[in-house]
Amino acid sequence: MWAIGQTPSFYTIGEIELSNTDIYSILETNEGQLLIATDNGLYIYENGKTTSIPSPIAQKGQSLFNLIKNKSGEVFCCNLTGQIFQYENNKLSLFFEVPKEHLSSITIMSFDNNGDILFASKGFYKIANHTIKKLFENSTEYSLINVLPNDIIIGSTEHQDSLLHIENGQVQFEKIYDAQKDNYLSFPFYQVVGIKGQLIRCFEGGFYSLNTGKDFQSISKVTGEKYHQFNTHEFWGRHPTKGVRLFQAQGDSIRLSGTYFQDKFISAIEQGKNGTMYFGTFGHGIIILPNRNILNHNLKINTKQINSIAVSEDNDVFISENGVGIRHYQSKTTLIENDSLGNYKRIFYTPKTDYEISTQFPSLFFTKDILYHDVFSLQSVKDIHRINDSVLLFATSSGLKGRGMHHVVDFVSKDGLDYKDLKFFGTRCRSVTFDSIHKDIYVATSSSLMMVNNEGDVQELTHQNQSIQCNDLIYHNNSIWCATQNFGILVFEKGQFTSQISTKDGLLSNIVRKIQINHNLIYLMSSTKFQIVDLSSFKVRTIGIGEGLAGYVTDFAISKDQLWLVTDNANLISIKVDSLPLNVPELVLTLDAILVNDSNYTSYDLASLSYLENQFEFNFHLNNLVYQQESQVFYRIVGFEEEWNRAEVFNGIITYNSLPPGKYQFECYVQYGNHQSNILTKAFTINNPYWQTWWFYALLAIAFSSTIIIIAIYRIKRLKKNNQEKMEKQILETNLLDLELKALRSQMNPHFIFNSLNAIQDLVLQQKTDVCYDYIVLFANLVRNALNYSNVDFIPVDKEIEFLYVYLKLEKLRFGDEFNYEINFEGDQEIEVPSLVIQPFIENAILHGLLHKEGPKYVKIDFIHSNNELQCIITDNGIGRNESKEIQDRQGDKHESFAMDAIKKRLSILSEKSAIPSGFEIIDLIDEEKPAGTKVEIKLPFKSMF
Repeated sequence: MWAIGQTPSFYTIGEIELSNTDIYSILETNEGQLLIATDNGLYIYENGKTTSIPSPIAQKGQSLFNLIKNKSGEVFCCNLTGQIFQYENNKLSLFFEVPKEHLSSITIMSFDNNGDILFASKGFYKIANHTIKKLFENSTEYSLINVLPNDIIIGSTEHQDSLLHIENGQVQFEKIYDAQKDNYLSFPFYQVVGIKGQLIRCFEGGFYSLNTGKDFQSISKVTGEKYHQFNTHEFWGRHPTKGVRLFQAQGDSIRLSGTYFQDKFISAIEQGKNGTMYFGTFGHGIIILPNRNILNHNLKINTKQINSIAVSEDNDVFISENGVGIRHYQSKTTLIENDSLGNYKRIFYTPKTDYEISTQFPSLFFTKDILYHDVFSLQSVKDIHRINDSVLLFATSSGLKGRGMHHVVDFVSKDGLDYKDLKFFGTRCRSVTFDSIHKDIYVATSSSLMMVNNEGDVQELTHQNQSIQCNDLIYHNNSIWCATQNFGILVFEKGQFTSQISTKDGLLSNIVRKIQINHNLIYLMSSTKFQIVDLSSFKVRTIGIGEGLAGYVTDFAISKDQLWLVTDNANLISIKVDSLPLNVPELVLTLDAILVNDSNYTSYDLASLSYLENQFEFNFHLNNLVYQQESQVFYRIVGFEEEWNRAEVFNGIITYNSLPPGKYQFECYVQYGNHQSNILTKAFTINNPYWQTWWFYALLAIAFSSTIIIIAIYRIKRLKKNNQEKMEKQILETNLLDLELKALRSQMNPHFIFNSLNAIQDLVLQQKTDVCYDYIVLFANLVRNALNYSNVDFIPVDKEIEFLYVYLKLEKLRFGDEFNYEINFEGDQEIEVPSLVIQPFIENAILHGLLHKEGPKYVKIDFIHSNNELQCIITDNGIGRNESKEIQDRQGDKHESFAMDAIKKRLSILSEKSAIPSGFEIIDLIDEEKPAGTKVEIKLPFKSMF
């Protein structure tokens, strides 16, 4: 519930839950929770709810006091019986119990620099390692504690004239010397605060500087006021019946900055994040003050009846109230114009202009029936723009009007303006402005944006080939700024579009109803929120409840130093321009717990969940309390959904009732206005049910296989004879293939022997006895190897190469020096190749290619083994196949045809047995269009030797 008063803008929480509860202490935790110590125990406020924390069994009484936290964020509180409790993970437990002999009717706690508890009652004590140590004690007095901003701890007693001073663990109890009176102080201390290096003694008689001896008599004295210090330059005073007072440093003095909540019983004060103030009450919940620079002004009128607002540079505020009239506000409200009929919808304040309507406020304009009645009516004025001292433009419901102070303006002037009577703008107008550099008028009609140059030419301005519905126009920095109905803010210069500010840049809506620019800041009122754009960085800042502004802004105006706003659920609000909350809000989202099937799980547990563990509950928390009310959480589970879901932060819980098995990642972030927090992620896996697991499939496979095996055994017995016959048939076919291979090899051997004997005969006839002898020796070796190799399918490749060397040596003996040969091998030689396959190709190359060639003759054999493939390439420089064929045809020689057919057949059989593709290709070599030999490329099956 938002309060209305001449105080900083505030709201109240826990009014219902704490309606019969007295609040003694408030603390904001590091996690953004608000803890409340009351006469009914400990409460916690988070996610928009106030709930009670169960009391420990050992707790004596319900009242709790003195909520404090150390630098690590650990939270403690105590009661009047000396019990000290620690709060952790939404639980309260007994931490230490002070012996009765150290207790009085007052108990106060704080922390020293080392994180040990300082406890003040009958005296000062330190509690460390669950033991208590006396620092100072007097059985008839109690003590007060204040921690100064420099971590110096000051303690004082009700009837002592000395100060307990604790710094860096060192304790001093000393009298304070008064320089002004040249004596030690003789009056008691009640409380001491530190302001800009001065120790200020606060007591019922007023405020007194212990450093300078100065008595601040200008500040009114309030008996029974307690003081709370949160920074180095200000402190708060709290009184049960007279509200709270804010004191601030002013040079070497202090001043009273403001008095608030005088009608409330303020029982506790706490300063939270970003300067947010919390004020505890008796029976009325907690007052939250997000920003004390945002002030509510109590006009005691119905805000929903306010039509328009205008302000002067000196903060004279004018408000048109429907059915009442026009009010003037400056410290107090005065009705300056009656209007029971509700005619005064819009009001305007134009400095340096006399509208001759109000003698008290000549620059104030509002429509009256008698205004310029002799000329033409100015009813329903929507906007006014001042061109110069004598010319004004009026955007009205009946069109665009131009006039001077006493007459209709035809826009013929010393400045060269010539707009005639603007009759072409007879349609309804919303806003108007004037480009003083280019002398152009810009008019927003009900459906379009128009520009008129000084020659009277009219041009419609569009964006993305669409008409622009413009709600407000202003001229700034030689540009026209348009608040539009669908494009956000558009900027034009000399009729040309230059830039845009839209939702892509941080606006919450592209519907902008009003804009103003002041000190390089754009103030805009959209369809949802009030926002500010910094033109130097183009960063957008939303002003909402977290900054102290609640509700929907219906109108606003800017003076020289203040922003004035009217909201639908508040009243008149003002913010000093130099204290606008422009910093990015701190949004920290945390996951407090993850519940699976109502059981709390850790991240480790989420690594492997059963298919039955598929109901999820994610408990989240926004660590900045003042932003919770208007923030939204966006969440999704990657792997289950693509679009982001949306939830209110106050809910605090995201649930998924039944997730299917799979690997997922939960993601969520919080958004306040146009600002977004960090994205939280949690990965988890839901395993498949047992009937969808591999081992279940394996069991099914085993069971099915067992059944099949039983059936198969029975069928095997019946089909055994048929299968045996099939196996015998396959063996027979294999033997036939082997026999066929041997037959082919036996066919090749006689042919090779015949050719060799012909060569020996030829040498004998030539009477080359020595050569003939060498030939016979080589021939014998060759025949022996040929006979050995003819009985096996594969031989080592080195044996094959050795065999080819012997054969080629025999041929060189026959041809002499004219014949040369070369054998190369590339790759792994640990393989076996088909026996007696290559020699026939070489023999054909010599017999048909080289035998009839004149001059040098050579043949080259290359074995290439790579990528599971064996290739043999035989290249000769013979006469070529065409000329060789002609010779064969003349001689009737069919040798080549027989050999090639046999090789093809053999390679086909070997390929079938080894499952390795094989074959050969003969290529004619051509050089300058003449035969240059023949190349044979043979793909061979092979086997690894190891």
